[in-house]
Amino acid sequence: MLIAQISDCHIVEPGSTFVDRVDSAQGLRDAVDTIRALDRQPDLVLATGDLVNDGRAEQYDHLMSIMSRLPMPVVPVAGNHDDRTELRQRFEVLPEGVPDDPIDYVIDEHPVRIVVLDTTIPGRHDGALGAEHLGWLDRELGRRPDQPTLVVQHHPPV
Repeated sequence: MLIAQISDCHIVEPGSTFVDRVDSAQGLRDAVDTIRALDRQPDLVLATGDLVNDGRAEQYDHLMSIMSRLPMPVVPVAGNHDDRTELRQRFEVLPEGVPDDPIDYVIDEHPVRIVVLDTTIPGRHDGALGAEHLGWLDRELGRRPDQPTLVVQHHPPV
C-alpha cells in the first residue's frame, strides 16, 4: 500500500495569500501535481490537518477545487485551523456529528487500517488526547490487533 501525505495547507480565499506573502493554494496545486505525476499512484492521500487557515466556507471551497484533481481517496484529519462542520460537509468519509464532536474514525478497507484521531481543541492552537480519546483508541486497536494499523493525527503525539 502506498500512502501520500499532505499537511498544513492553510488554504485561504482565492486571490489571497497566507500571512500576506505565501501563495498556499499554489503550494497545494504543486503537491497535487507531484502526487499525480508519480509513477506509482498512491492508494490514498492523508490530509493531516490545517487544510484551511480560518475554517471559512470559502476557504474549503477553494481547497476542494484543488483537491478534486486527485484521482484517489483523500482521508482528512482535523487540525486546529479547521472547522469540524465544514470538514464534515465536504468529505463523505467523515462520521456525522454535532460541531463539538471530535472527528475520530477508522478506515478498514485497505491492507493497512487507518485510525484517525481528532486532537483539536476548538478555539485553541494546541491539541490534546483525553481519557475518552485514548479509551476509544484502545478499543479500536483491540478490535483487530493483528492488522497493520496507522494512527494519524494533526498534532505531535507528545
